[in-house]
Amino acid sequence: MSLTSISKSEILIAEDYCEVHKEESLDLYCTQHDKVYCRKCTHSNHQTCKDVLSLEVASKDIKTSSLLGDTLRDWQNIGSTLESLRKARDENINELDSVEKNILAEISKWKNQLITKTTASEKKLKINLSNAKEKTLDLLRKENSEISELYDIVQERKQNIEDLKEQGSNNQLYLTLREQGKGLQYVFKKAQNMTLSYKKADLKFKSKGNIKNIGSIEEVSEACAIQNSLVKPKQA
Repeated sequence: MSLTSISKSEILIAEDYCEVHKEESLDLYCTQHDKVYCRKCTHSNHQTCKDVLSLEVASKDIKTSSLLGDTLRDWQNIGSTLESLRKARDENINELDSVEKNILAEISKWKNQLITKTTASEKKLKINLSNAKEKTLDLLRKENSEISELYDIVQERKQNIEDLKEQGSNNQLYLTLREQGKGLQYVFKKAQNMTLSYKKADLKFKSKGNIKNIGSIEEVSEACAIQNSLVKPKQA
């Protein structure tokens, strides 16, 4: 499953019709196979099954079920973690301007100490600093865009469930929760990977005690604590 397959362009309400028999509505649930199916499917796959319920019975208490509560909570948890990640990235982007100013101040200090032989090295350092900053900003913006994209999906899925809870039928809500289970597992893993791999980007000036070269610009990453509210969702 890809992020595109569960993006906001996807139809967010589960279909009421059988995937095999397109004209038949889904109206039976087999507890043995944990499968929702139409009556035509009975002859091919569920003829000997005993624990079969009508979809109306299976979904009767869905709006007060643990499945609904767990699913909403899972989307909320993922959304909260992604929001923290995005906030940290925004702060990191804003901090780079002040980091750049501080490094430029350090560079100027060394320039004053090595007046006659630092011009060429200073020019090179400024170029390297600018390149390093732009490279780092490009990466941060790319990561933040991915975080925002995932966050938007999470919010849409959560809102979709809440809307169905208030206005949709039990069948629609039940089928949507089951359908969202696949995407929920994928989004959880992606958000978890983002959280575990998150590093705060920074720039540091490393001075050298010689006249030929007063220092260099380093791109560094530091571990940064993010409030991790991710709890692996249960499979619907």
